[in-house]
Amino acid sequence: MFVATLNRPLATTITGSLPRPERFTLNLAGRPMSSALSGDYQFHEQSIDTVASCISDQRRAGIDIMTDGDMRFGRDIGGRAWSGYIFDRVEGLSPGALRSLPFGGAPRELQPGDIFHEIMVTRLPPTVTGPVSAGSLEYDIARKTAQGLAERPVKFGACSAQVVDMLVINEH
Repeated sequence: MFVATLNRPLATTITGSLPRPERFTLNLAGRPMSSALSGDYQFHEQSIDTVASCISDQRRAGIDIMTDGDMRFGRDIGGRAWSGYIFDRVEGLSPGALRSLPFGGAPRELQPGDIFHEIMVTRLPPTVTGPVSAGSLEYDIARKTAQGLAERPVKFGACSAQVVDMLVINEH
């Protein structure tokens, strides 16, 4: 028997994005999180209200370690916002351009309506043109905003460096 976890509850959490409510109509549109939250009243109100709803839903469900539900990302097609948030803010990348790049050779990516097709037709891979640096990701602001609305710990997910590397065209 494992004694390290004996009589200790298993903390619960969720993985992945939560549905973005229709009332959250605004996007960051490339802006830093700090300026959108402090300089755009409508974005601030919609963002805080939506994250508070995510936290409240998780609290009522009994979740121990909460998340902002990825509400920091804009409404986008095919999940582009997951990597696009990084591409729009990291220094050393050229603006993305529509390119036909293989995703794995699956015929699914050729069929409209399939999630792989949606990912491929909206993917705007940037080119690495110089040294890469963090730029204005401001993940800390998004996490602190969510933590301020929760009485329990908040975790924060982000696109991994391996996925970013896979999605960019490195010419540096």
